Amino acid sequence: MPKRCQKFQMDYLECRMKNNLMEKESFEKLGFNNKTSWNTEAEMKKDLFKKLVEIHKMADRNIYRMKGYEYVDNNIYHV
Repeated sequence: MPKRCQKFQMDYLECRMKNNLMEKESFEKLGFNNKTSWNTEAEMKKDLFKKLVEIHKMADRNIYRMKGYEYVDNNIYHV
C-alpha cells in the first residue's frame, strides 16, 4: 500500500484498538512494514514485477524437476 495511505489506515486501526473494537495487535502483524509499502506507483510496479519474476522462476524450476531435467537459470529479466 502507498505510504501516504498507510498513516490513515494505521490511525483508524489504532482507534479501533483503543475503543476495544478489535484486539490489540502490532502493526507488523497486521501487515504494515517496509516490504509491503512504497512511496510511488513506479516502486510498486517494480516490486510486483520482481515478485512475478520469482514466481515464474519457481514454476520453471518445478517443471524441470518434474520432467527430470537439470535446471539452468537463464535470467532474461536481470532483476
